[in-house]
Amino acid sequence: MTPSHPLHFISRSVIALAFAWGGANAETRQDKVEHVRQIVEQAIQSNNGGLEVIYQGSPPEPLIATVADGFANGQVSHLAGTTVDTIVLSHCGYQSDALAKRVESANPTLFSNKVLSGNAGTVIKLTMPACLVSSTLRTVVIKDGESAATLADIYYGVKDATPEFCQMLAALNGNRDICQASIKKQLRIGEQVTIYNQKEAEALIATGVSRTLTVDQTATDAASLADRLVGAVPEIARLVIQKQARAILITPAAAGDCPRPSVAFSPRTLVETYARLVTPKDRTRNRIVDGQPVPAVTVGIIDTGLFGSTVERLKGLSGGKFFADGAPSRSITSAGDTSDIEPSSNDKFGDHGTHVTGLVLGGADLWAFLSAAKKGEETFPTDATAFSYLWSVLPYITFVKVTSEEAFWDPPSISADSVVQALFYLQMSHPAIINFSHKAPYSPTLQKAFTAIVDNGMFVVSAAGNDFSGSEIDNLYDADRPLISSMLTSNSHRFFVTVGAANETLGAPAPFSDRSSQKVDLFAPGTCLASFGPRDDVVVYSGTSQAAPLVSFTIAVLRALGVPPREVKFRILSTVDYGKEFAGSISGGVLNIPKAWDILDDIVVERNAPAGTYLRGELSIIGPDGTLAKDGRPCIAPSGPKNPAHETTLRRARRIVILDNGKVRLVPTKIGRFEYFECDLPAGLRFSLKPPGPEKAREIAAENLREIIPRPDWVTAP
Repeated sequence: MTPSHPLHFISRSVIALAFAWGGANAETRQDKVEHVRQIVEQAIQSNNGGLEVIYQGSPPEPLIATVADGFANGQVSHLAGTTVDTIVLSHCGYQSDALAKRVESANPTLFSNKVLSGNAGTVIKLTMPACLVSSTLRTVVIKDGESAATLADIYYGVKDATPEFCQMLAALNGNRDICQASIKKQLRIGEQVTIYNQKEAEALIATGVSRTLTVDQTATDAASLADRLVGAVPEIARLVIQKQARAILITPAAAGDCPRPSVAFSPRTLVETYARLVTPKDRTRNRIVDGQPVPAVTVGIIDTGLFGSTVERLKGLSGGKFFADGAPSRSITSAGDTSDIEPSSNDKFGDHGTHVTGLVLGGADLWAFLSAAKKGEETFPTDATAFSYLWSVLPYITFVKVTSEEAFWDPPSISADSVVQALFYLQMSHPAIINFSHKAPYSPTLQKAFTAIVDNGMFVVSAAGNDFSGSEIDNLYDADRPLISSMLTSNSHRFFVTVGAANETLGAPAPFSDRSSQKVDLFAPGTCLASFGPRDDVVVYSGTSQAAPLVSFTIAVLRALGVPPREVKFRILSTVDYGKEFAGSISGGVLNIPKAWDILDDIVVERNAPAGTYLRGELSIIGPDGTLAKDGRPCIAPSGPKNPAHETTLRRARRIVILDNGKVRLVPTKIGRFEYFECDLPAGLRFSLKPPGPEKAREIAAENLREIIPRPDWVTAP
C-alpha cells in the first residue's frame, strides 16, 4: 500500500514566517529528520493526518520524485490524443521528464508513443502520481472578439498562437484544431474551450500550493518518510514540514425555534430606494456617481455546492441569467477539478451553498416580492414599474464548490489547500466580491492567497463564525482557535469585511455569533433567514454564514451604482443602525441595506424612531440668528492631534452618533480608518432638514437625533 500525505508548496515570499515557527535555519540535517519524523508521527495519529510541506523555490527533481513515489496517486481525466507532457504540465504546473515517465508507468496500457490512446473525443481516466502544484486546466467561454491569439495572450503569456500552443490546445479539446477554427472564423461565441492556464500555473508556483492527498495511516513509516523528504533537498533551510491546515464550514447555528422566518429588510423599501437612485430614462447598470457605465458585478461564492434546479427557477422568475460570462463555476476537490457544482450527496449541509447564494441575490423575501410585482400583485405609488429595474443590478455568480469526499466529517471541512485553489481561480476571473463561509487555522499560504485577492481590488466578505463563548476573537495567531481567514480585516482595511450575526428581535448580536471590536466590522441580520434550497424549497437557517451574503449583496449593488471601491466598505459601516449592544464590532451596529444605498441625500435617524427607519434630505445647521449653514461644527472637542473631532465639521464626518448622555461620537473623513472619536454636544444645536420634493423643511433639535450620515463627498449632486 502506498503511503499518502496532503502536501503544500510555498514560495520564497512566505518562507520567513515558516522559519520563524520551526527554527529551521538552526537545525542540522539530523535534527531536521527527527523534527519531521515527530510531525509525521503526529499526523499519523490524528484523525485527518495532514502534512504541509513548505519549500522555498522551484522543487528539485529529487523532491518531485519523492513525492511521486512516496505519496498516493490520484485519478484524472483527459481526452484521447493528449500527450503525457501536456498531462503533467496541466496537472502539476511544471514539466518533468521523470514525472512523465511515472505517468506512463502508472498507466502501462493507455499510452502509445507518449500519447493517450483511444478514439478521438473519448474521455479517459488515468492514474496521476502526486505532485506539488495543483491543476491549472481551465474551461473558458469564448466571448465576442476573442480568437486563439487572444487566448494565448490571456492564458499562456505569448502574443501569438504559436505551434506549441496550438498543439496543446488541440490535445485538450479532442484533437479539434482550435487555432484553425479561429482563423476560419469558426470559433463561436459561447463555445467552451479547455485550456492550460500558464499564467495561473506561474502564480501557483510563486505562492506555493499543492494537491491535497489523504494520509494512509496504516502504511506510513514516519522515520523513512522523514529521511526521504529531508534527503531530497540540497538545503534543509528551504524545507519546512508542519501539520496540514483544514478549513471548517461555518455550519448553521442552533438558534432555537424559528416559528416563522424573520425579515432582514422590507423588500418594498429596498425596491423603492433603488428606484430613487436612477432616472426614469436610464434604469440600467449605470453609475450615479460620475455617469459612466459600470460592468456587471460578479460575486464569487466559495461553498458546498449549488443546486441547478434553484438556478433554473431564478432564471424563470427574472427572465435573466446569473452565471458570469467567461468565469465558469467549478468544483475543486482532492480528486481534481470539474464543472459539477451540484452538492455532494453525502454533504451534511449540502444546501448551505444554495442558501448562501440566494442571500447574495437578496434572499427569498425579495424574490417573492419581485415575483408578485411581476404578476401585478404588488404596485408602487411612485413608479409602477420600479420593481423591474432591480433585476438589472442583481449580481452575477461564479460559484466554486470546495467540498469533496471529505464532506462526511463533522463539522464538514476541507483542506486549506482547496480554499487556496478556489481563491486563485477567482483571482484569475476577478469577481468584484468573494463570499466566504469557512474558517481555518493560520497558514502563510492562506494569508498570502487572501492578500493577493484584496491587493487586486476585490472584496472578501467573511462570516465571523458561530462559536461565541464569552470572549472576543481578537488574536489572529491564536493557535488554540481557528482563524476566520478574513480576520485579516481592521478598521483601516478597505476590502476585507468580517460579518457577525444579529438577532433583530432581541436587538443584539445573535447568542452564537462571534464578535470583536477589532476584527468584526459589523453585524447583519442572521437569525431565521429564508433563502433557497433544493427544488422549490425555501429553507430557513441562522448563522453568520447567512449574515455575510447580505453584506455581499449590499456591496454588489453599491458597486453597480458606481460607488468608488475604496469607499464601499466605509459607506456600509457609516450607515449601520447604531446600538450599544453591538459594541463588539468596529462599526458598532447592524447592516441597513436601504440606508447604505441611499447615497444621494443626507440621512438622519430620530432618537425615538422605529428600528431601521430614517429621514433623508438636505441638512443644514441653524445658526443663533436663524440663518442656515451647509457646514459647521457638530460637537466641541479639545484641540490636539489625538482627537481629530476638534477639526471635524459636519461635511467632514462620515458618521455622527449622538449618545443618550449628550456625548457625540463621530468618524472623521480625513483619517484613513473607520474610528470613532468622542466630543461634547453643543448646547442648543439645531438642524434643518429639507426633504426631497415639495415638502417643507423641518427643524430638529440635535438632542432629538440619534444618527447623522452626511451625503458622501464623492457623490455628484442630483
